[in-house]
Amino acid sequence: MKRIFAITFIVLSFIVMYSCAGTKDPSATELREYEDLKSLVSARNFKIVNDFANTSIGGNVNIVGNTNFIEFKGDSVDVFLPFFGIRYSGSSYGNEGGIKYKGIAKDLKITEQTDKARLLLEFRGSQNGEDLDFIITLFPNKNVNTSVNTSERSTISFRGEISEIKSEEDF
Repeated sequence: MKRIFAITFIVLSFIVMYSCAGTKDPSATELREYEDLKSLVSARNFKIVNDFANTSIGGNVNIVGNTNFIEFKGDSVDVFLPFFGIRYSGSSYGNEGGIKYKGIAKDLKITEQTDKARLLLEFRGSQNGEDLDFIITLFPNKNVNTSVNTSERSTISFRGEISEIKSEEDF
C-alpha cells in the first residue's frame, strides 16, 4: 500500500513539474512566418478571402464559393462581405446585399502584438451613411479573423486567409 502511494506521489509530482514548465520559445519557422506576415501587411498588397461568417445571433455560415473579399492596395481598400444578422435602423440594405466599401482605409492602424505573434489591423469606412469599423486579426499561419461593427447592423465576424495579390488583375 505504501509503495502504491509512493509511486502515485512521484508520478503526480512529475506531471505537476512538467506542466509548470515555461512556454516554449518560438521556433525558427514560426519567427519566419511572423516576419513574412509583417512584410506582407506593410507592403499593403494583399487579399483576405473568408470561409466562414459568424453571426451575433449564433451559428457559423459557410461562405465558401460566395463572393467575399477584403483587398488592400496601398492606402486603398476594397471590401465586399456578405451580411447575416439584424439591421437596427429602418433603412433598407439597398442594392448592395452586404457590407461594401471601396476607398481609403480611414484611420488605418496596424498594431504588432509580438507577445501573441499576431498583427491587429483596424480601419474605418462608410456605406450609404452607415459607419463601418473593421478589426482584423492576422496570424503568422495566414489565418485571419475579421470583425465588422456598424452603426446600423449587428456585429458580424469572419474567418479566412490572407494572401498576396500577385498582379493588377487580382485587384
